Amino acid sequence: MANKIELGKLIIGNIKLSKLMKNAYKNYLEIEKSIEKRLEDLNYNENIVFPNKNLSFIESYKKNFFTFLMLSILENMKIKKGKILKYGEIIFCLRTIITSTDNMIDNENKGVIILKNIENHTVNNTLLILTMQNILNLILKELKASDSTMSFILNKIYSVAKSESQRDSTKYSKYPNPEYVINEIHKGIGGELLQLSLWVPSILESDKELVNKYNDSLFDIGMALQGLDDLCDMEEDFKASQVNLGISKLIYEFNIDKIIFIIKLISNHYLENILKCIIYTLSNV
Repeated sequence: MANKIELGKLIIGNIKLSKLMKNAYKNYLEIEKSIEKRLEDLNYNENIVFPNKNLSFIESYKKNFFTFLMLSILENMKIKKGKILKYGEIIFCLRTIITSTDNMIDNENKGVIILKNIENHTVNNTLLILTMQNILNLILKELKASDSTMSFILNKIYSVAKSESQRDSTKYSKYPNPEYVINEIHKGIGGELLQLSLWVPSILESDKELVNKYNDSLFDIGMALQGLDDLCDMEEDFKASQVNLGISKLIYEFNIDKIIFIIKLISNHYLENILKCIIYTLSNV
């Protein structure tokens, strides 16, 4: 009997989640249209492209999963649709600002919104950031947010940016230990970054306890996902001299005998090279 009750709860939960995600898709389409309308007054609006516009639910779900998740959370918090759409626009702007910053670092031009006809990616993405910040300020005024709200957002972005800047392994005389990686790097680029969608609701919504519960859960999910990302990207991070939690744990939590044993079991060439490097590093710690 207990198993049937649990199964029933699971089915009902999945049905509810499915409905929330479909509503998130519909809301996202409205958010894109609203952002597009806000850009109409700009002389360069014809050069602004929405590469993921009018995608099917499945395709949009793949590209915008975390945005859908955040919109679903906002709906599940019983926030009125009009306000959800405003918060969704804020999520869109913040997502573009952070992606454009990454684009300048990586010399790329990608994201949910792209500016054409400017070949220099730094200029291109800088203009996009300014454009999104202008829209963000307008939305905050519409929500009657206090002047300090934008400062709060900037402080949060700074925290994420600072954590990202700590990833260069060449700046350290010794490879950072796991505790440092978690508290000084993953905290910003993992936990706090995933909380970005609830930054403004955490200030404007009256039920702050409820918002904080979701925020705490998002932080934990973000930390877990960043840890998994590090595990999957050991080769890439090693080659790019980026601090990686997986490599850090191997250095500080495995002794040389265990690492040599692992090398003998692994046929993958890049992991073998990483582990040899770790043995050398560990010998000099």
